[in-house]
Amino acid sequence: MRGRGLGTRLLAGALDYARGQLGLPWVLLTCADGNTGSARVIEKNGGVLLDKLDDVIDGRPRVTRRYRIEL
Repeated sequence: MRGRGLGTRLLAGALDYARGQLGLPWVLLTCADGNTGSARVIEKNGGVLLDKLDDVIDGRPRVTRRYRIEL
């Protein structure tokens, strides 16, 4: 099912809900630095990369991308 735009549409629906039902002014989304598919979905929905954080998860170093989307 990859490459069919389903993730992009799902996130768009979640953002509509956050805007309309929850009244949020913005959201913060994260994904692993190497997860290009998730990064693309976030960026297609207006995500702006804020920064990349170095972290340790389950004892392994990891870089996390943080995105902000204005609603």
